[in-house]
Amino acid sequence: MQVVGFNLIKVKAERFPAPREKIVINTNIEFLNVEKQKSEIVETDLAALSFKFTISYDTSEKPGEQKAEKSEKAGKRHGEISFEGEIMISVKEDELKSFLKSWKKKEIPKEYTILLYNFILRKCSIRALQLEEEIGLPSHLPFPQVRPRSEQQ
Repeated sequence: MQVVGFNLIKVKAERFPAPREKIVINTNIEFLNVEKQKSEIVETDLAALSFKFTISYDTSEKPGEQKAEKSEKAGKRHGEISFEGEIMISVKEDELKSFLKSWKKKEIPKEYTILLYNFILRKCSIRALQLEEEIGLPSHLPFPQVRPRSEQQ
């Protein structure tokens, strides 16, 4: 398997007015479709995988709240960044059959899942950092921090 193309189709960034509470950041990657495609450039078959990568910024519940209050608090959104796109991968015929067979169950073959997730994260996280800065959302990735050396070192 080799990635031969990556295209973003839709990029969306929103920040909602929300009280300044602790924010919980969640990420999600889901595959929307897998199709066989022919290419004039590459001799092997191509698999086109449509995906959606979402980063959601939700307000968290405060410790000690009662369950009834938690359900009211749940669902408060502080913001969301989402990307929709397509990855084109060059695959052998047996690999393509595996993709198409797995997709009938709305799954991606297990041996490719981690590689594809990491590829999507690498491509989209860089753009998400810029969007977070522009619209005032906290970073979804921890940045390294410089700390003073301790006296014993």
